[in-house]
Amino acid sequence: MYTYIAPLVNYFDFYGGIKLASTLFGIGTIISVVIAAKVVDTHLGPLIIFKLSLALATMLLFVVFKGMLIVSHIAFLLWGVSFGALVTIFQAAVTKQVETGKDVATSLQSSTFNFGIVLGSALGGLILDNSSVFYIIFVTMALLVVPILLSFSKKRIFS
Repeated sequence: MYTYIAPLVNYFDFYGGIKLASTLFGIGTIISVVIAAKVVDTHLGPLIIFKLSLALATMLLFVVFKGMLIVSHIAFLLWGVSFGALVTIFQAAVTKQVETGKDVATSLQSSTFNFGIVLGSALGGLILDNSSVFYIIFVTMALLVVPILLSFSKKRIFS
């Protein structure tokens, strides 16, 4: 995430610069942790759908409003809300799925999540090297569609 903040700030000529964008993103992650702490045990499925859908909506804000003052500030904050506490939420989902071997299951989930970050970083680097950071937003939106649809289809599993 942080790798893409600076290029987005420059691309959108974001008022307040990298410092404000990072601060808004960070505040969003704190808000996310507070929300997750309150509802992860009782509303896991809706929380997952909310966070993934919010990420998609945030990327749409970046595309539609292209750095418009205030909207882009809100988008950086919402991006943090959508991203913060994801690992914890996914680990909670994994532990609900297994009866035994929870340690192994959460280790595999964490490793898979980190591997996804590696792949995403590599893809993002290729996009940044060969085109504009703006295309990362479109790739992100495309990649969010599948987990959103899966989360809707498996909502009963997380209840």
